[in-house]
Amino acid sequence: MKKHLIIGIAIVAFFSACKSEKHDKDLTEINNLRIKLVKTDSMLKNVDREEAERIATELKNNTQFIQFNINKIGDTLDFKTALLLNNYRSLLPAFETVADNHKRISTAIDSTNTTLNNLEHDIQNNSLAKNLTPESCVEQESEQVNEMYEYAGTMRSSLDRAKVGYDSLAPKISDYMKVLNQKLADKQAGAPKN
Repeated sequence: MKKHLIIGIAIVAFFSACKSEKHDKDLTEINNLRIKLVKTDSMLKNVDREEAERIATELKNNTQFIQFNINKIGDTLDFKTALLLNNYRSLLPAFETVADNHKRISTAIDSTNTTLNNLEHDIQNNSLAKNLTPESCVEQESEQVNEMYEYAGTMRSSLDRAKVGYDSLAPKISDYMKVLNQKLADKQAGAPKN
């Protein structure tokens, strides 16, 4: 009887050790994901979201102002001016995307940290839902963390490229807006007074 008891204890200990090793691997991966989230957050701090928002607002306002006043004057555009305005307007999505995704990733980092803490707790206490495995949960979180990390890594260069275009076109748009304002003033000065 003692022999069977010792064999039983040995089997339980063996499977517990295997299970513990497997959980150790999952818990190590969770810690690696936390480290990657910290790196992602650091990359986000190198992207000036406020600048992206400010430029996006400026692009939107200037584009609306120009369009409204071109219609008001009834002016026709030459090809060069139309191309300038189109190129300027085309910068808007880049700045909006950087600003919006910066907010999304920042929020996702916080929620993913909470999820990782909960997952670690559930793995340690063997309290995952019956249809879930630690491996599948860690893999799912890993995919999300890697996606955020990769996108955060490209945000700085995306903002820099958009800013090069903006820096090139903004002075020309400013000059065009001065011309447009002068045309408006001339039109109002020439309008009959009641």
